[in-house]
Amino acid sequence: MVVGDNNSFTMILAKGGRKVFYDNNCDGSVDRIIINQEEEDQKRGLVYNGIYALDDMENLAEQADVIADLKPENVKIMDINHESKEVKFVDMSTGESGTFDNESAEELIVKMQVFYNNELAKINTED
Repeated sequence: MVVGDNNSFTMILAKGGRKVFYDNNCDGSVDRIIINQEEEDQKRGLVYNGIYALDDMENLAEQADVIADLKPENVKIMDINHESKEVKFVDMSTGESGTFDNESAEELIVKMQVFYNNELAKINTED
């Protein structure tokens, strides 16, 4: 688990860094999830996952559009807005990006929060 200065964010790396949960402001709500199925060395993967967690979604969508044509990466990024019940997504393998803002977005938000809470619980039981 990585915690930013002054508890500005929390980043949990699960499954060897293949899943990343990002909580901006350490408020207990997951704000971004990265699912990285790339076969890469761990240091490189951690750096890229950090970029995926912190970069602007519009910028990531532009990158995905180019990367998908040149060297697709099996990475999916979801940015969750709990207030508006929206989920923005970027798929680095296909270059697709967009927004879910319907009932299925609300279900996805609930599921992602449960996954995040489970990872937090695992860390708390390890202490």
